[in-house]
Amino acid sequence: MDNLTLNLVKLGLDMHTIRQSVAASNIAGADNGSKLTVDFSEHLQRLERLDSEDQLAYLQALNSNSDNLKSMISESSEASISIEKQHADSTKAMLEYQALIEALNRRLSIKSLVTGAQK
Repeated sequence: MDNLTLNLVKLGLDMHTIRQSVAASNIAGADNGSKLTVDFSEHLQRLERLDSEDQLAYLQALNSNSDNLKSMISESSEASISIEKQHADSTKAMLEYQALIEALNRRLSIKSLVTGAQK
């Protein structure tokens, strides 16, 4: 598996972890009225504009320091928090995380099968 793919998977896993954490924080703090949001669109749009070589360098820089992604968390101006929506957001992030892990495992299994057959 190439470095670009591995770095994309790591970024995706980190993003889903942060989304799940934000939803959990919102659920825990529902009574105090403060709400967190997270928006990674700036990073994703930048990635789309770069060529493969620059994408790898950008991904490695993002992945080298988790604060790069955590800085995308901000307080929302929304007055209320929907517990149900936060549960749904948390569940969605968890399922997408699991799907990434499953896809990675399949990819690694296929690679192992192919390289094992060559011996």
